[in-house]
Amino acid sequence: MPQKRNPIISEAIIGFGVYATALASAVFRAAEHEHERAAGEWQIEWAVVPNLLHSCSSAMRLACRLVDDLEVYPDRMLENLAGDRGSIMSEAHMMRLAPILGRERAHDAVYAAVELARQQEIDLPAAVEEVLGEIGGDEIEADVIAPDQYVGEAERVCKAAIESWTSNRTSQGAPK
Repeated sequence: MPQKRNPIISEAIIGFGVYATALASAVFRAAEHEHERAAGEWQIEWAVVPNLLHSCSSAMRLACRLVDDLEVYPDRMLENLAGDRGSIMSEAHMMRLAPILGRERAHDAVYAAVELARQQEIDLPAAVEEVLGEIGGDEIEADVIAPDQYVGEAERVCKAAIESWTSNRTSQGAPK
């Protein structure tokens, strides 16, 4: 259809990724060593490693091209987010309520709130407050969690990854 931008680059990136994943299993097989380096493993490496590198570099090159051509419309993104009345932030509400209500009860409460928000065409924070009132959680206030201000566990995950990497480098004698 002439008005659409087909995701050919995205599809190619996925294809190269799937191919690389399949090749990676052969590299793991080639890494198995018997008493001495037997014939067979190095032939696998010679055949697989160049194709694996080609697949990965092709995917990266296409990803760079995709990002270079990417057009971002923040105002339109905010309109789209507003269109679901805050339901996209349901997980954030659940994570906020889990320490107070328990994970399963928080999940059930937010699930019910999303359904209520859809049925009554109200915003999710209002629906969460209504559901909390019904289950005896009147003392808990449902915050408005803005999508552009919420990053979930990303900071904690990144910090843990950096700490792990630093710890591994230090234990291997690498300079900090």
